[in-house]
Amino acid sequence: PMLSDDEVGILPDTGAHDGLCGSIWARAQAQKCKDAGKKIGQKQLNMPRSVQGVGNGSQQASYEVSLGAGIQDTEGRFYEETYKAPCLEGSGIPGLMGIISLERNDALIRCKTGEMWFLGPGGVEIKPSPGSRHFQMRKARSGHWMLPISRFNAAASSGGITLTTEATNANEGSAGVRESTGSPNAANPQANNTPSS
Repeated sequence: PMLSDDEVGILPDTGAHDGLCGSIWARAQAQKCKDAGKKIGQKQLNMPRSVQGVGNGSQQASYEVSLGAGIQDTEGRFYEETYKAPCLEGSGIPGLMGIISLERNDALIRCKTGEMWFLGPGGVEIKPSPGSRHFQMRKARSGHWMLPISRFNAAASSGGITLTTEATNANEGSAGVRESTGSPNAANPQANNTPSS
């Protein structure tokens, strides 16, 4: 849960509905709070919160932590806030700032540089550089923002957009996925006798 210089960080996560953290991260931040003379708290949740897709399968958070958070902006101003979230005992996941908090702060993240803005009431005017591509995500029923990827068109061409975590090589398809050999797998719905949509 620590950054390279032993700072504790929070992870902005558009895939998380709301805040969540693991007890290993929470204890590290609690120690930072104690060292700085800041208050920490913990309370039992009225109903345990079940979470899936984070760490090991399905887990339950039975308590919520309340921890001080000291933040510094790029102009050198310091802010002191409180991070509250359900906590998974024995988990090493960092403190997550989910989509609800990100929306509330109207967060804008520049992935290449790691910059994040919490925008003022007027929003922002973006002047993209030549060659930029602009896409509109859609909000799923779960509340997550998702980029639609099933809008196929005969006039489409590759734009060199990276959607995978591995670089494409000569033995892979144009999207960084190995070409199907016809064996059943998730990337070949016909092989699973699943109708394509």
